[in-house]
Amino acid sequence: MAKGVDRLLTSEEVAEILGVDPRTPPQWRYRGLGPDWVKIGTRVRYRAEDVEKYIRSHLRKAAEK
Repeated sequence: MAKGVDRLLTSEEVAEILGVDPRTPPQWRYRGLGPDWVKIGTRVRYRAEDVEKYIRSHLRKAAEK
């Protein structure tokens, strides 16, 4: 793979990484939710970097007591 190019993930791989049903990423795309994605020809792919960014954006800290 060329230097500086992220690995592209399928919807199924993203679902596995996020622990969601494989039908969820396509539903998110339709609703404008979930990680950013790219369309190459007729195929939808996710950059690993964007999936990691999505995960980080949902990080929550425990309440301090």
